[in-house]
Amino acid sequence: MAFVLGALVVLLVLGFVIWPLVRPPVVATQDDPVELSPAEQRAAIYRELIDLELDLRLGKIDETDYRALADALMARAAALIGEEDATRESLDEQVEREIAAEREVLRNAVGSRTEEVPQ
Repeated sequence: MAFVLGALVVLLVLGFVIWPLVRPPVVATQDDPVELSPAEQRAAIYRELIDLELDLRLGKIDETDYRALADALMARAAALIGEEDATRESLDEQVEREIAAEREVLRNAVGSRTEEVPQ
């Protein structure tokens, strides 16, 4: 009886060890890739710059490589800031147009009321 129980345990352990080797690989797919906002992209660039500076201090890269990589990252961050400013300005202009349109509607409404009131 002990022999059968021992054999069963050995078979379970072998199955546990061998199963990951024979099963088909699990591929993680993402239907909708997540689009990062410009602010999130800039934050990622700033983290890369910090890592790059650490690599320079640890001696993993030399000064010329650091300068080239840092300049490229800073240029990308500047472009993202420009995109954010352009978006902000277009939103400001849109809000101003909407406010002007609402003011015009209010002026027309007030003007039509004063014409209706007899004096």
